[in-house]
Amino acid sequence: PRKMFIEVQIRSQEMHFISEYGIAAHWYYKSTDKPSEKLAQNWLGSLLDIQQNSDSSIDFLESTKVDLFPDEVFVFTPAGKIIQLPQRATVLDFSYAVHTNVGKRTQKATINGNEADLATALKSGQTVEITTSRLVKPKPNWLDMVITSKAKTAIKAQLKENSKVELSKLGKHLISDALKYQKIDINDIPKEKWKECLKELHCSNFHDLYIKVGLSEIFVAVVINKLLKDISKETINTITINKTK
Repeated sequence: PRKMFIEVQIRSQEMHFISEYGIAAHWYYKSTDKPSEKLAQNWLGSLLDIQQNSDSSIDFLESTKVDLFPDEVFVFTPAGKIIQLPQRATVLDFSYAVHTNVGKRTQKATINGNEADLATALKSGQTVEITTSRLVKPKPNWLDMVITSKAKTAIKAQLKENSKVELSKLGKHLISDALKYQKIDINDIPKEKWKECLKELHCSNFHDLYIKVGLSEIFVAVVINKLLKDISKETINTITINKTK
């Protein structure tokens, strides 16, 4: 009328439903008598209802992910990367999920800008920032702070490795002290003597020898006897180290 254009849309009830609620509505709209399809139909219906009442796509995601992934949480790195973790996962689990090297050096963390304990359980939507330090090493109590198998396995391996390092230092210290008692510097022992000693004691390398001495699997006196064989005329049976025999 009066030379004005009028837009007219003619559509069926199903077409209108899809237009209003999206393509997923097609499956909801289709009638079925199968119980499994009825359940799916009801679930889609609830999603459509949430969609209509959500202010944004983010709100929609927040509302639906609990239903879609009831046993998981989704948290963010400061760069916006999504890290998927099981329910009850902690800050320390998050660190190991990002990378094993991040996990083992975790010093402290913040959740949404607030400082948080490493054992804090995470919730979906949180942003977690980890501060690392090369001085940090995994501790035995860390195993009580994590629930993911990745974190637990990594922590156990690192604790074992750290233990070996400490034992190696102890073993070397004991041998060095014993040699000093004999007024011999550990660096003055000929390489050939070390090779013979390692071979006779079935050790693959110095690290292996030091660890076994640290564990008392090989006695210091035995090592000294072999190192000083043909050098010293006296066989060493008792060695005093730091006033302890």
